[in-house]
Amino acid sequence: DDILEDLLAVYDINDAVSILVMAILRIMVPGISGAEYAEYYRSTFLRVFYPGARLSESRIGSLESWLGASYGARLKLASKRLSRVSEGHRIAAGRILVSDRSAVSGISEYSCISRSRDAEDVWAIYAYDSETMEPLCTEIQPDSAPNAGDLDTFLLQNNIGSGILIAEDGFLPEQIAGTENGSSALHFIMPVEMTDSIMEKYGTDDWTDHFEYGGDIFVACSANTEDGRFMYVFNGISKSLSDEGLWLEEQRRKHNLHFGAAAYEKAKKRFGTSLFESDLELPPETVYRSFKSRWLPELLLRQCMSDFTKIHTSSWSDHRLSGLGLICPVSALITIRMMTAARSAHLLDRMTFGELMVRLSSVRRMADSSFSGKMPDALDGRWSVPLKSSMELLARLGLVSGIEVPQPERRGRPPRKKQEGTA
Repeated sequence: DDILEDLLAVYDINDAVSILVMAILRIMVPGISGAEYAEYYRSTFLRVFYPGARLSESRIGSLESWLGASYGARLKLASKRLSRVSEGHRIAAGRILVSDRSAVSGISEYSCISRSRDAEDVWAIYAYDSETMEPLCTEIQPDSAPNAGDLDTFLLQNNIGSGILIAEDGFLPEQIAGTENGSSALHFIMPVEMTDSIMEKYGTDDWTDHFEYGGDIFVACSANTEDGRFMYVFNGISKSLSDEGLWLEEQRRKHNLHFGAAAYEKAKKRFGTSLFESDLELPPETVYRSFKSRWLPELLLRQCMSDFTKIHTSSWSDHRLSGLGLICPVSALITIRMMTAARSAHLLDRMTFGELMVRLSSVRRMADSSFSGKMPDALDGRWSVPLKSSMELLARLGLVSGIEVPQPERRGRPPRKKQEGTA
């Protein structure tokens, strides 16, 4: 377990195990409160796999506060996680706005938005592996407006030699280039608005690359801009047909079905077209996939950090908020690996990840049964399974033995058998 190994390299064994167990329980029980950690820990096999976790309500509060106050330890853990990034993988950075409506909210008091709009919000800056989408580290900050300098400082403090800011709203390329150390640490990939002048300059039919993504086939090309950057142009076949249909429907609603050929040709250049600007020369497919895949770590971190809005306790502090900023990326990392395993087993072809988790959470096993280091047998009579198909799910994930896993059926009609005497 590389996660536990990295935690043990920074924290003592009791704290490391407690952090990992808390991260797992936040996945199993969304919105879990401090008083519920110990109960769920005792009622699951987490107490067998990770013994020694101390999860009383007071202990959790002090642990989260200590994690937030130990800035050096957080940087050391981030360094451990960053060292595991495979060679050739790029590190992307972003940030999300998180509501901090706890009874004691100190960080959000430094936000001008909080004062003017009475919105207690904080920013969570994060870095992740753009290939695997696994979060690497986060930091909580009070800033209320996008600031490229904060991201640049975040990368440098975590010894990230080069990071890519992907599709961050409110940033301009000039802001990133103008940061104190931006030329060496912070790069960007940003969508570009398709104005008439941009389309006239970069709209083209001279495509040099093609790839498949999300069930659509894309053609792409790149061009150098006047200021030394790179413009990437994409056009999806299915998206182009969809955009054309929407444009014609809009003309019908406007009672403008007698549009001229010139208006149609002008609009046609934008059908299915996307433009991105970057200061890095990359393969067009890498640019598009990096932009389209950015939602996964952002969504998981936002979901995990949404619990901030449910905390109403006098023991809450800014340090506890920063401490949860360390635990939430671990939860998101474990979730992504669970999704990867489910996708590899073809389980997400017929159900959502949420439905899969509900089905698996209904399975129970006798607490006195010992695995003895072996994979548990699905037919040993020690299971309580409301739905028989749930055991098949466990078998497909490689978590139990004794059940023959049927191979996924091929889609479409079976091939015809050739008759004798026919060519």
